[in-house]
Amino acid sequence: MKPAIKQILLFGAFMLGLYCNMPGQNRSTEEMLAAQYLQNGEYDKAVILYEELFEKKQDPVNYNALLNCYIGLNDYERAERFIKKLIKQNPGNYRYEVDLGWVYERSGDINKAEKQFKGLINKLPAEPNRVIDLSNAFRIRGKIDYQLQTFLKGRSLLKNSMPFNVQIAQIYEFQGNYPEMMNEYIDFVDLSGNNIDMVQGILQSALQNDPEGGKAEALRQVLLFRTQKNASNTLYVEMLLWLSLQQKDFETAFIQAKALDRRLGRDGYLVFSVGSLSLSNQNFDVAIKAFNIIVEKGIDNPYYTDGRIGLLNANFQKLNSLYERDKAAFVKLEEDYNATLDELGYHSGTIGLVRNLARIKAVYLDKVDESIELLNKAIKLPGATPRMQAECKIELADVYLIQGEVWEAALLYGQVDKAFKEDPLGHEAKFKNARLSFYIGEFEWAKAQLDVLKAATSKLIANDAMELSLLIQDHTSYNGEPEALKIFARADMLQVMMLYDKALVTLDSIPAKYPFIDLNANVLFRKAEIALKTGDYKKADECLEALLQKHPSSVLADLSLFKRAEINETLLDNKPLAMELYQKLMTDFPGSLYVTQARIRFRSLRGDVL
Repeated sequence: MKPAIKQILLFGAFMLGLYCNMPGQNRSTEEMLAAQYLQNGEYDKAVILYEELFEKKQDPVNYNALLNCYIGLNDYERAERFIKKLIKQNPGNYRYEVDLGWVYERSGDINKAEKQFKGLINKLPAEPNRVIDLSNAFRIRGKIDYQLQTFLKGRSLLKNSMPFNVQIAQIYEFQGNYPEMMNEYIDFVDLSGNNIDMVQGILQSALQNDPEGGKAEALRQVLLFRTQKNASNTLYVEMLLWLSLQQKDFETAFIQAKALDRRLGRDGYLVFSVGSLSLSNQNFDVAIKAFNIIVEKGIDNPYYTDGRIGLLNANFQKLNSLYERDKAAFVKLEEDYNATLDELGYHSGTIGLVRNLARIKAVYLDKVDESIELLNKAIKLPGATPRMQAECKIELADVYLIQGEVWEAALLYGQVDKAFKEDPLGHEAKFKNARLSFYIGEFEWAKAQLDVLKAATSKLIANDAMELSLLIQDHTSYNGEPEALKIFARADMLQVMMLYDKALVTLDSIPAKYPFIDLNANVLFRKAEIALKTGDYKKADECLEALLQKHPSSVLADLSLFKRAEINETLLDNKPLAMELYQKLMTDFPGSLYVTQARIRFRSLRGDVL
């Protein structure tokens, strides 16, 4: 099908849909019939009706339809006469002027079409609205090159009063000319530093649709070139810093922020901002470096307190994220927390530090009693909001569970659930209480609470609730083994209490008694988790390998593959096997939640520039 005919048929389908959706009083049988003829390509019938309709109402719908009828009939002379008549009736209407050139082009008279288009641009007056009108007329007919020429002509006529940078940049983006696109945006920033927020907003959207990275690289090159050419212009460095943050290149952003802070005398504001963003994106090393710089500036720095807190949080989250449990590192971190709290004091502004310190004591340093005392102190701190108190109560309940104090924990979870019913904090408490019920074998009650949480606003809580609910359902139904699940739940409780040897013995009793049940996949996964916590990484890998061999269709298969790959990459230093496992995950489980991260890790191990 010829492009022109295809375009007309598509337009006819659009027209029919438009008419069919118009209010009844505005739609006539004649209009509907005309649109149907146009859609069917019956131009000889459609043209008669549209000529009558256009005589009655000269609106854009009837105009476009009638013009497309003439084109569909290859009757270019009538089309030309039709448009010229409208031009005479509506002098200065660029829509008709451009359409005349379009008719010439459709008829095959390219020279005449180009003469018409160029003539319009050459006669363009120095009026912003006229420039925009002509540009829009060219855009409607898909004449992007002429649209660009219109804006460039308008710029030369209007000078800096109306440079059309944004419009021209958007055309260059459409054409795939990213270097010129970025030059236009940076020119716009050069006109006024006040434009930087607007440009960053536009570019943020553009960079999200940049799978090959061409736009980002073009922007980087333009900014680097201009920085070298005009080193005194800090706007370029600010834009480079912004670009690094968009690409999550926090190492580069940190270097740029340090330099820019010095030049602008910002007291470390930019470095602190990079540290905060790095921490929220779990780039702990950059966050630690950034916050260290702030702390080194001394107590008189306006960001000192936040920097000190950020540094502790970054170190805590980094150690907490590692499989390896370095007790000496946690002892040092405990000392740092104590020193900071001694300096800053115990108050509502440091209650988050108190909570983290309590966790360090209970989970990593076997100081459960000290942890409980600290959390009870935090709950009573002057100025602590109900939310802060609730967060401490959840932490305290977690610590009570480590001691095996089930009812104390349940009471605290219940208090928070009741106080924050429709809040993510309340949902977290409800989930932990339901999980506690699971630990003690109250499956029916646990599942009822978990099913409520499937609709929780927090995706993480909703997913965790669904997983545990399905586990209960699968192993308490008519073909399940509820007794095996009770043993499994008891092992989970022992793991929470950090009684790992007892947990392993309990888990091993399940396949010995029930060798053919699906729950044994979960048993192997739990054993791998315990092995990781106790530092037996080879054993963890073996458990996951056994899970994948014995239960290849398990819902845990994709996660097990990902965990095996992580263990071999980071703990067993077996990079080739890690790559093989990441690749297997991408191939065998293309819809897995872990595929994106697996692809990133695979490419990194392969040596790709990310």
